[in-house]
Amino acid sequence: MLRLTRQARDIFPGLEIHGIRFSGYGFAARLIQMDHLRKRVAAAAAEDREIVGTWRPVYGKMGLKPSKYLSSVEALTKRARKGENAWLTGEPSIDLYNAMSIIHGVPMGGYDLDKIDGREVTLRRARRETDRYTPVGGRIDMSKGGEDLLVYAAGHDLLCWGLNHRDSADFCLEPETSKALIMSEGTSPEQVTASRSALAELTELLIRAGAEAEWSEVTVPGAEQFPEMGGT
Repeated sequence: MLRLTRQARDIFPGLEIHGIRFSGYGFAARLIQMDHLRKRVAAAAAEDREIVGTWRPVYGKMGLKPSKYLSSVEALTKRARKGENAWLTGEPSIDLYNAMSIIHGVPMGGYDLDKIDGREVTLRRARRETDRYTPVGGRIDMSKGGEDLLVYAAGHDLLCWGLNHRDSADFCLEPETSKALIMSEGTSPEQVTASRSALAELTELLIRAGAEAEWSEVTVPGAEQFPEMGGT
């Protein structure tokens, strides 16, 4: 289950989060041919797309310097511009959703459901005194940002810091991952549309490769569940 707090929605009134739960994710990801996706990534990265830049004001609103703290999609796109394979991690389960992120111009994150262990994943304000976080790729100063800095959390454990800036090493997908949660979000209609399109294409590819998929329900306190998130 995903939960969007009222505070997060107050900060970004148009904010929507979307998630899909997959079974057989890692095996299916290895069956998908990446050659065509790599060409699409290169073409997308070469374009100067406005949608990628629309995340900078989002980071500014969270009290972070947008030129230093990049959205995950801007960081990936810049990496892809350095060379055809510069964005690849060597782990197909991660490279697949990163390809969708660059192609559609929207942030995406992938997390191991067995590591989440049944806990609710919540998008909320950071709680610096109690949050626990092991960032991928080195240390992050968690004192940075304003009071409106958002994080994805399972209890006190962070899955991602700064909305989509940096994932936690504690929940990352691994070669043996079978059950995965792939998430994306948007704060504007354009971003939300791109988010849904990226998840839809990812789901189609994985189902063709033998995975099972189910939209994760998203709850917002004081509001109805997003109806379009309830299907399979």
